[in-house]
Amino acid sequence: MKSNLFLQKQGIFYEDINQYVLDRENALKYIEILYQEKKIILGGDVLAYDEDGFYHTYDNWFLEKDKLNIEQSYFYTKSYIENYSSSNVVYFNIVVQL
Repeated sequence: MKSNLFLQKQGIFYEDINQYVLDRENALKYIEILYQEKKIILGGDVLAYDEDGFYHTYDNWFLEKDKLNIEQSYFYTKSYIENYSSSNVVYFNIVVQL
């Protein structure tokens, strides 16, 4: 699937959570691919990066399971990522429904 290849190519594997994280630009590209593939985004986490490496900001987003649909999950996630404000370098871990 295109989304898996994109994640492996553009993402950074963060061993502490055993998952890939993406910078803002690539996170927005990734969710566009997920939308085209009709995959539901469950939510995600925000991580910051400094000279010591990644660390959790404890900021996140999620959607209620009873309200999940492809469009809502895409637009909610897109808005969250675009509007997330931080003075730090941030990365996003996006959780997708299997």
